[in-house]
Amino acid sequence: MENNPVLEQIELIDKLIAIGRLQEKDVENIGHSIALPDEAENIKLWAIINTKKIYIGNFFNLAEFLKQKLKNESDKNFKFYLPLLRTFFDLYAELLYLCNENGNKQGGICVAQSLFILANRKRYSWGNQSNIQLVELYNNYFNYCKSFIDKYSLDIPQNIDDFSGKKLEKLGLNFPNTEEIYKQQYFKDCCVETQKLFKFEYDEFYYNYRWLSDYVHGEIYSTLKIEAKRINEKFWIIVKIIILSLLIIELVNKKILDNAQEQEFKNWIKDFQSKSKNFIKYWKNKKTYDSNQNPTI
Repeated sequence: MENNPVLEQIELIDKLIAIGRLQEKDVENIGHSIALPDEAENIKLWAIINTKKIYIGNFFNLAEFLKQKLKNESDKNFKFYLPLLRTFFDLYAELLYLCNENGNKQGGICVAQSLFILANRKRYSWGNQSNIQLVELYNNYFNYCKSFIDKYSLDIPQNIDDFSGKKLEKLGLNFPNTEEIYKQQYFKDCCVETQKLFKFEYDEFYYNYRWLSDYVHGEIYSTLKIEAKRINEKFWIIVKIIILSLLIIELVNKKILDNAQEQEFKNWIKDFQSKSKNFIKYWKNKKTYDSNQNPTI
């Protein structure tokens, strides 16, 4: 009996998640045997490693969540999960930008962003107890990182109330917007193998991110039924999870782990190539069937 093409793709997603988890552990182990000259350099390395590990972990936590939905959720509900794809684009873009800066800039971004998030939460939080906790967290983290902040003359405010978005931008430690990151040459350099597999246009890739805005912001026109051009959200979610997972795995291999999981990456591509034609055929047939049957989704 012929295998179910959708289940095959879900199994492939599961294998990508497994590779991502291996990378997460490999990143955590970086630096355990590195002797650094002073406390400031130790703090910088810790901040960079911990931040990269969090990006990878959050990415594959979301992939795991959506994989379970692909297995169990009714097809009609996937339009509500499609906005989550924006998170994949954002996580990948910020990690891509971070990995392509020099070590000192990476350390500055990781420390400044952590402190800025605490300051921003206080700015918009309700309740005195919450504010007290945020101030304490900010002060503790600032003091922990002070030797690094002082060594590199980072003008990060010691007072939580003085750290604004404008201050972060002035420091040059903010992230560019996601679409700008995807327009950079380093994006092309870091996704060569994934681009070969899916043959997307580099200069148009960020439109995938913008297109999802219709769903993220609940635009009324995204719900119109255009029978001849209906999108099956479940299939889009499968494809985008695969592409973005490959992108982040390729990035981590190239820019962080010196190709530590390269063989797993190549093995997965061979597996995908042997199963992708059935999936594409199934998708095309289903779109034809949907159009003829005039379904509700």
